[in-house]
Amino acid sequence: MTSANSSLGKFIREQREITARRLPLAALSVLMYFLYDIFGTAMAIQRERASIYIDTDDAVLTFAARGARIVSSWMGFRGIGWFICVVGAILLGIQGFAYLYKTSTVDFYLSRPEKRSTRFCAITVNNFLIYALPSLLGTLLAFLLTVLNGCAAGWLFSEMLLAWLCQTVMFLAILAMSTAASLLTGTVVTAVLMNAFFFGIEALFRLTVYFHMSAYFRTFDDSGDQPIINRFLLLPPYHYLKSITGSPAYSITDSSYGYANMLQIAKDALPGVLFNLIIFAVFIVIAFYLYRTRKAEHAGLSVTHRAVCVFIKFSAAILFSLDAGLFVYWIFGRKSASELVAVILTILVTIFVGCALLETIFAQNIRDAFHRFYQVPVIAVITLIVMFAFRLDITGYDRWLPDASQVESAWLVNYNYNLEDVDEFGSYISQNSLIKKRMFLTNTEDVRELARIGQEMRCRYDDNSYNEFPDDQAYYWNAIVGWRMKNGKIVTRSIDIPENIDPALMDRIVKTKEFQDGVYRLENADTIRESAKRISGASRFNLYVNTEHGVSTGSDSMLDEFLKVYAGDVHNHYSFTMASANAPVGCVEYRVSDNGWRNRYYGISWPVYESYTDTIAFLDRNGLWCGGFITPEEVARVEILRSVWDEDGEYSENLFTSDDTAQIREIMDASMSTTYTSAWYRYGSTSCLDESNVTYDINVYAKRGIIYNDSDDDSYAGDEACFGRVFLNDRIPSYVKDRS
Repeated sequence: MTSANSSLGKFIREQREITARRLPLAALSVLMYFLYDIFGTAMAIQRERASIYIDTDDAVLTFAARGARIVSSWMGFRGIGWFICVVGAILLGIQGFAYLYKTSTVDFYLSRPEKRSTRFCAITVNNFLIYALPSLLGTLLAFLLTVLNGCAAGWLFSEMLLAWLCQTVMFLAILAMSTAASLLTGTVVTAVLMNAFFFGIEALFRLTVYFHMSAYFRTFDDSGDQPIINRFLLLPPYHYLKSITGSPAYSITDSSYGYANMLQIAKDALPGVLFNLIIFAVFIVIAFYLYRTRKAEHAGLSVTHRAVCVFIKFSAAILFSLDAGLFVYWIFGRKSASELVAVILTILVTIFVGCALLETIFAQNIRDAFHRFYQVPVIAVITLIVMFAFRLDITGYDRWLPDASQVESAWLVNYNYNLEDVDEFGSYISQNSLIKKRMFLTNTEDVRELARIGQEMRCRYDDNSYNEFPDDQAYYWNAIVGWRMKNGKIVTRSIDIPENIDPALMDRIVKTKEFQDGVYRLENADTIRESAKRISGASRFNLYVNTEHGVSTGSDSMLDEFLKVYAGDVHNHYSFTMASANAPVGCVEYRVSDNGWRNRYYGISWPVYESYTDTIAFLDRNGLWCGGFITPEEVARVEILRSVWDEDGEYSENLFTSDDTAQIREIMDASMSTTYTSAWYRYGSTSCLDESNVTYDINVYAKRGIIYNDSDDDSYAGDEACFGRVFLNDRIPSYVKDRS
């Protein structure tokens, strides 16, 4: 038996005593984990049992497999139990040392024959036990429910325990930060506010910088992964979620999820767990120091250290006033003298009000609102300097170009591409991430020159002023240029490539195998095959050939041969000069149709140009080529639409419809197809925007019987198949203009 005077006996008695005074929090912890772990798991299993009779797509799966899958998504790494952990840690951190906020309770505990270090450790351990015992017991009972329902699995039990361990480390990190924040205050209200400041100030700082860069830096790239707002040093939930949700296996939600995927997520979660351990170690030491040095007279104060008050006042006032000024800037929509005056006035008013409010909170007396008023002009000067640093680009952000000797490789994203791909786990990859992952341009000198031209183009205008440019400079391609520096840093810039760019410069970039591999992903067909097989064994693989003459479907068996032929045509014929002068005549799509419970399809599409003669010949030999663009003889009628831009916006009208053979031929000869647009499609050569701000669009309707379709897609069926065209500049027939 345990002796009453033994260390363990004293520890147990002390924990009972502390818990008795914190019974509401302990009861809340038990209740929440009972509801989430036990009741939630039981409901999830019951729902899966009910749905198995109606979900015929998943009939091939046993209830045991489906039950394990659904419990994994509830109690494993992909569950939302971490939210209870976050809220509990903050509540325990605030309430654990709340007795320090009253003089009577402080005097009582200071009079006890107990070291401060012992007291600190006892309360910290009690915080941990209030969380750990209910959550661990709930995890074990939840797994027992899966056993009793016949859907238990060894990998599931491992995942539930590993997820609990990762959440426990996150709990410790949040608890340490919350405890340190609470020990800097002297009341419960200011403890709550201090916790909000601790956990929110970094996010506010990062968002403020991000929004100012986006608003004032013309070449700022806000499309991809932004380390400014996607990385947080002092936010434990971020480290927990980022490592887990960033794992490729996280998005798998079907029967293929199992031990290997769970282990993959656990390995990917390790960096976040280690970072949270570091946060816990640092802040628990800080909290212990604050507790040891805390004075009894601190009870009732708002903030116990004047230096902390100054830091809070300066950082909060500067950030909030900058954001208020930026909000006014967005209201005006563009830079102007009146906008600048409004922004400055908003900043000054926000600083004045914010400093008064903070001093009131610090002193807990409204009469002290203007105490230390001399700090207000200092804060105002700092804030205006920061605002003008962004506004005037004092750092030279928009003018920055890398030293070519320091660049390892680069990539270029043209947003006229419509790329979408999947990884080996069937997860979609964005266009920017895809090209960043696959394109490694080593011709950095030419890319650097292109970036210089593109950045200058972007910086030449204020908002909505492109129509003030000369005709040969008013059109552009929006693009992203990215740099992989030799020191490991990644830098991106948003640029505008003018349509009158030197074709030779572009060809030196676009004609390289590095660029073509990054855009066309010819080797990724095997990845799609494997991901589809992993997701559902019932997946169908098809090759679809699309032209204006219809759709033909080929089998998966001819894909490899097609890619060899297509790669040769790309290497021999693809260039900026060719692609900017010609629209694709069709496209070939490799599509995976998933017949399983996810019920989706995905694939890769490759454009086919008229110059790709070997590709067209291969498709023709295999009975997949229906023909290229429809000819004037195959057109039933054309419809001309006119769009007019004015100060009130845009409105369109149907100008006229014609079935006259001569007019159809003339209109077809004077226009270009837009059914399949090129990545380097020249808007300037086909815009037809004249001095009256009028544009024309053409709808071409095919005759009955010329559209062929052997696929499940019925969009080409009937004689109402419609294709788009636009007039070439200076070739608009006179009778079209006369009708305007």
